[in-house]
Amino acid sequence: MCNGDDAGSSTVNVYSDLPTVELFVNDVSFGRQLLTGPTDGWGPSWATFNTGHFVAGDLRAVAYDENNVSKATHIVCVFRIAFSFGLFLFSSFVRQ
Repeated sequence: MCNGDDAGSSTVNVYSDLPTVELFVNDVSFGRQLLTGPTDGWGPSWATFNTGHFVAGDLRAVAYDENNVSKATHIVCVFRIAFSFGLFLFSSFVRQ
């Protein structure tokens, strides 16, 4: 697990072409969300998670297909406060 500054609050946007994503901060789930599409029809869909009080450590996003099967995972180690993070998960990058 990463170590760093603990303060402030953060928002994490998870982008994917899969229908559902789940966000974990230091192995604690912030729940699953269905993705929201872009209003102009361009770009990937996303889910926004408000993680509340910022805690340095591991951000892990998991994307699930329509059968609730995990298809992609993205892990990022965060040391410093940031107002927003973006994690990208696309099924086309997954090796079968």
